[in-house]
Amino acid sequence: MENMTTENRKLDIAAMPRQAVQVLTSPAAFFQGMPKSGGFMEPSVFLLFMAILSTVIHFVRGFLAYGAMGLGTVVWTMMLIPVFVIAAAFVGAAVLFVIWKLMGSQETYETAFRCGAYISVLSPIAALLGFVPYLGSAVGMALQMFFVVAASVEVHKIARPKAWLVFGTLGCLLILAGIWSENTAHRAAQMRKMQLQQMDASSRQMQEAVMKMQAELMKNSQGKEMTPEQRQQMQALMQQLQQGTPSRTQ
Repeated sequence: MENMTTENRKLDIAAMPRQAVQVLTSPAAFFQGMPKSGGFMEPSVFLLFMAILSTVIHFVRGFLAYGAMGLGTVVWTMMLIPVFVIAAAFVGAAVLFVIWKLMGSQETYETAFRCGAYISVLSPIAALLGFVPYLGSAVGMALQMFFVVAASVEVHKIARPKAWLVFGTLGCLLILAGIWSENTAHRAAQMRKMQLQQMDASSRQMQEAVMKMQAELMKNSQGKEMTPEQRQQMQALMQQLQQGTPSRTQ
């Protein structure tokens, strides 16, 4: 990638797919030639494109797993992407900026933001890897650390062993945290499924009890109008049935 005079650089949306391919195929070469300044607009737009693509992949995963139940949530998520992603990017860039400064980097916060924005090219890949439980998230985090090390060496001029020591350790901790989080979410989903199954069983039992009681009342009345006491019993059973029926929207 050629170095450019970034002060007069214009936003080139058409070039972003090519940039994405360059980052993925030759991260060291890309970061070596990456402009270190030129404003936040271009890396922010690149970041948004990657975030939208990742959201589409997550939507497909959610649809395959839960059907159309979570469609409304996905729509709201896609509407909030611009605000959430940009805010998270600035915070993440601040964290990287502090770490790189402590490691001896002389670059600015804008440079740290640019590095983080272009590393986001991995977010769609991480979303795809998410189809594989546990292993997918671990591989995705390992790839991110590889790209962070490349940026550390080529942009911030940090020695490779030092970069691997710091970000390799951080990556291992994040992988362990990700596995724990995914396992917790999986267990919560299993518990919710079991609760729904138990509620369904209770509902069926109550329906059977109501039908049995109704049959007995009809048999005892022998075609006569039910007494007030019988009506109260029937109404009480119907109320219990309505309260005990599980709500799928909860």
